[in-house]
Amino acid sequence: MTEGLGPTVRQDERVKKADPNAVVDAFRARVAESLADWEAIDQAVKLHSAPADTLRLRRRAASDSFLALVISWESFFSSWIVAAVNRAPEQAADTLAAQLTVHATTKLNIPAAVVSKSLLATSHLSLDAVRTILDSKGYNTTVRDHKELGELSNAWLTGPYKVAADSLTQHGFSPALVGRLVRNALAHESEAALKEVNKRARGGFVKKALRVTRIRDLDLRSWRGYLFQTPDGESHKRVAIFHQEFSDLAAALRVP
Repeated sequence: MTEGLGPTVRQDERVKKADPNAVVDAFRARVAESLADWEAIDQAVKLHSAPADTLRLRRRAASDSFLALVISWESFFSSWIVAAVNRAPEQAADTLAAQLTVHATTKLNIPAAVVSKSLLATSHLSLDAVRTILDSKGYNTTVRDHKELGELSNAWLTGPYKVAADSLTQHGFSPALVGRLVRNALAHESEAALKEVNKRARGGFVKKALRVTRIRDLDLRSWRGYLFQTPDGESHKRVAIFHQEFSDLAAALRVP
């Protein structure tokens, strides 16, 4: 029911480098718009649908809004990584130099002593170059969990952008993990996806409002209900909490 949140705005790469903060701000604006859209749709369904259909349709609206949110988060995070590397390419250049050195010495049999890092231009990596390096197939640079976030940060990020990414704890990053797993379960409807989300969404590192506490595993219908529930101690439904959590995650990546 809810439309996608739209593509991430990109800077004119012929004129200046990308602005990661602008990517953050654009995403947070879209999240706020998405939340307002869901609230309007939910209210309309509540007022105008047949009583027998109301709960089912409200849950469907919540899950549709959630799916669009998670897809938009993945697009945003990929765009932010690309912009951050474009803006501060030093670590990326070091990683590329190391990869080229390994290739030259192991595949091309060039002596290490003659492999020169200066062969790699470190002063500038264009947006096109960064996208090709990080997202060669055009499917977005994905981070499946907090461990992968750390690996990506160590390999590619520099300065304040690395500091920002490294500030995200496993607990703080848990909305992205749980969001991805719930999205997979709803989208693929597979036993494997359901098994994984039921296991990992119970972890102590997961934020309390998003954590599954039921003993019995949730099925597809239950996961839609999960998104529409108001957790104990909270005043908003989980779909709204996910919107706020993703907005907060993006805000944490904004640098001074």
